[in-house]
Amino acid sequence: MKIRLIHDGDHGGDDFITTLMILNNPDRFELLGITTGFGNVSVRTAAENALRAVEMAGSPDIPVFIGAAAPLLAAAREGDDAFGGDGLGGVNLPPPRGRPQDMPAIEWMIRQLEETATPITFCVTGPATNMALLLRHIDGQARHLKEKIGAIVMMGGGLAIGGNIQPYAEFNFYMDPDAADYVLASGCDIVLHTLDTTHSIVFHPARQQDVAALPGTGPLFRTMIRAVEHLDMEKFGAEGAYMNDEHTVCWLIDNGLYETKETVLRVNTDEKPGNLFIADSGPAVRLVTRSKNPDAGFAMIFEALEKVAGNLS
Repeated sequence: MKIRLIHDGDHGGDDFITTLMILNNPDRFELLGITTGFGNVSVRTAAENALRAVEMAGSPDIPVFIGAAAPLLAAAREGDDAFGGDGLGGVNLPPPRGRPQDMPAIEWMIRQLEETATPITFCVTGPATNMALLLRHIDGQARHLKEKIGAIVMMGGGLAIGGNIQPYAEFNFYMDPDAADYVLASGCDIVLHTLDTTHSIVFHPARQQDVAALPGTGPLFRTMIRAVEHLDMEKFGAEGAYMNDEHTVCWLIDNGLYETKETVLRVNTDEKPGNLFIADSGPAVRLVTRSKNPDAGFAMIFEALEKVAGNLS
């Protein structure tokens, strides 16, 4: 049975490629739509990038909805401009032909849960604000909808490795720590990919050459992925850019590529905003602890890029 899926992201380059991966596996996923939030770029730019992704993948009918433009409770924070002003590393893609839907993202997400007969999985690759707003509505007004959430597979936080925007905080959780904490404490089936395991896939020079050799869009994809390379090299001594958000789809395609353990996790919302820590009590989540085969994960990413390049050449 296909996984009924909603992709919620801030649609910088890594979210963009995550969308391409989902759409490259139509036998595995039924992508209901994409909801966007602030983070890498403004929420409207994120929506435009999501539209560019579905059009590039040959699926222009996938609807895109605009969600949260600011954090759940905290004041907005400055990002690190990792993917540049366009969120895509300055690759200068043309404007999308389509436009976002008029219905607000949270209203649409609620409607999807109300109308579905089978659980819906959420793939969350940006700040968790939309997900927290949805769960807050469910907890307050529609608790019967919680059982219709299959799983929330999300990327955020760092434990032993620390963070990438602050020494103690990863970008997604730093941009909205209250939302991340609310989601992790929700009691839903959470699968969390942190920097500790997403750093297993590195866009090193050999992989850069393979991607650049793809017809037409290969150089574009190489530029998009390498946009964060200088930051990862400076902060972590990496051989190239880390590929983070894409692990969520790798896990959904083949969770046997990863090891997980049940762990109670919370997010600091005050003196170290976005700091992920192990807590003493509360609902446990499935923490991804190891990638057993990073090469197989990268192969899934490359396959999606290869298919898009082939279709457009």
